[in-house]
Amino acid sequence: MLYTVLSPVLEVLRSMAVGGGLMLVLYVVANFRKKRKPKQYVALPPGGRSNVAANERRVDNLRDSYKLRKVPRGLDAIVVGSGISGLMTAGLLAKAGKRVLVLEQHYIAGGCTHCFDDHGFEFDTGLHYLGEIETFKYLLDKASDPKRKVEWAQMGSEEDGWTCDEIKIGDRPVFNLRRGIRRFKADLIERFPEEKEAIEKIFKMSKQSGTSRLPQMIGKVLPLWVVRLLRPLTKHWGRKWNERTIQEVLDGVTDNAELKALVMGNIGDIGHIPAECPWTQAIGVPFYYAKSGGWYPIGGPSRIAKAIVPVIERAGGRVLVKAMVEQILIDDKTNTAYGVRMAKTGDIIRARQVISAAGVPATYFKLLSEQSAKLEALGIPQTIKDIGAGAAHFYVFVGMRGSSAELKLRSSNIWHWPTDKDLDMNAAVDAMHDDPFNNPLLAFIGSPSAKDPDFDRRFPGKSTAVLITEVAYDKVQQWADQKSGSRDKAYKEFKKRVGDRLLEIFFSYYPQCRDRVEHLEYASPLTNDYYLNAWRGSSYGLAQNLTRFNDPRADDLCRPETPFKNLLLTGQDTLFNGVAAAEASGVITAHLALGYPSVLDVLTMRSLLTDIDTIDGGDDDDDDDNERKED
Repeated sequence: MLYTVLSPVLEVLRSMAVGGGLMLVLYVVANFRKKRKPKQYVALPPGGRSNVAANERRVDNLRDSYKLRKVPRGLDAIVVGSGISGLMTAGLLAKAGKRVLVLEQHYIAGGCTHCFDDHGFEFDTGLHYLGEIETFKYLLDKASDPKRKVEWAQMGSEEDGWTCDEIKIGDRPVFNLRRGIRRFKADLIERFPEEKEAIEKIFKMSKQSGTSRLPQMIGKVLPLWVVRLLRPLTKHWGRKWNERTIQEVLDGVTDNAELKALVMGNIGDIGHIPAECPWTQAIGVPFYYAKSGGWYPIGGPSRIAKAIVPVIERAGGRVLVKAMVEQILIDDKTNTAYGVRMAKTGDIIRARQVISAAGVPATYFKLLSEQSAKLEALGIPQTIKDIGAGAAHFYVFVGMRGSSAELKLRSSNIWHWPTDKDLDMNAAVDAMHDDPFNNPLLAFIGSPSAKDPDFDRRFPGKSTAVLITEVAYDKVQQWADQKSGSRDKAYKEFKKRVGDRLLEIFFSYYPQCRDRVEHLEYASPLTNDYYLNAWRGSSYGLAQNLTRFNDPRADDLCRPETPFKNLLLTGQDTLFNGVAAAEASGVITAHLALGYPSVLDVLTMRSLLTDIDTIDGGDDDDDDDNERKED
């Protein structure tokens, strides 16, 4: 009886389902890879809508000091921080016609990609080289002014097989990391012929574990409730690799300490020791650089910001420096971000969206301090502390008389690993952190002047080197409350003692430079804290450890989505460490800010990057219902 009554209804529903499915298939087919303009696209008037006055004086567009009168009206978004993730987000939003204001506390835009001039010498600060340049360049070009795209120079030379890293473990011979995965394997086998089977296994495991973080990466663009719903189904994906450190995995493959040390020789690029760094992240580092070699931006890393800022300005936005944000403003009734309050002036600046590129700790501990009760209830401060801060670094910037060619400086970097007879890298780092005055120092040595083919034109007869080691933040914390630039004699003595030790390591590789030094500048983790608002001076933000990548609380935290509406995060803390990851995080955040990806976007393979091609390609097709004209 019941079936008789419901049968017509069920038949109608079945027909609707079949019809709806057919319509969906037809829609997908019709729209597959269709050219579209970006979502929420705003067409700009001819020549753009820059609010930079023609008679306005400024050193350049990377040193545009904050004044309230410079703030554009009708802001679509405010981005806090001008590192590569913030600039990528802002640049991509600007390509969609959005009016974006970027606020940077430093005196120059670019974050860790900026360069600075000191006594006639130019130094890089955070971008020392990149691998897999095809991907990086592809993404960067999407946010760049087509007339200002960055060009890249390969490190090394044809004679040395395009070496990007020279790895020196203790008193063992230098190992050159040369371009090409096959060459990398062959070089290791040539060095350790008795370990051929182990080397083959390491390379095989690297390939097998390549997709182990896939569900976690996809989850970055999904709503948090969906991620939590799917987590029981995806938590076992790649578990074999994700829950073990690189030290643990390699120990299970070989007992050869030198082989293991060489495979991990440039792990400093992600700022964590082998005994704590997940296999999946750590093993990617040598393969990332081996795949296509190391690359450096011609004209220096500041060229990146110089390529993106004009795009932001053309769309009516602005990048302002010396612009410290005190607080991201939240409407407590609606739990919605609506703007920021400036630190020195108290100015209130409103926007439809706020995006923090200041890092997870700085955002939640400082910029959202007025929301501390809510954050405590969500457990966010404790999660940050449980993850901990990444490595903190000490720099020596060396300016020298004579060109790189004259001083025979190589474009390849040097990784200097002091180790005991057991070649224990973890013990070496622990000892260095414990006593940087007496225990051997790990050192990274790079020469910006040797990497950049354009350096000699800009700075004839000069050359530079950047020397880096790790220093535990606890060693300098006692001076944190003293004013930067006016810290006491003890702090200056600390910097000189550590700096002089780094210099001696540099001279051991380049003795010809000892009498050519004209300028020295030292920087401690407190420098990062001051200029980059880096939590505990960490160059890499949150620590790259097992907690960060396996604890569900950390997974909930390290993502663009926040507990507040219209507030997104971007930066390496939302993905993983390094400049390339920070760039990718900017792309992800820009997608989310514009409403990508919907289910239909996924089915039709639509993305902001492909939609931008329509704009850059000059396609004037007006069939996109997302487009609206500028008032």
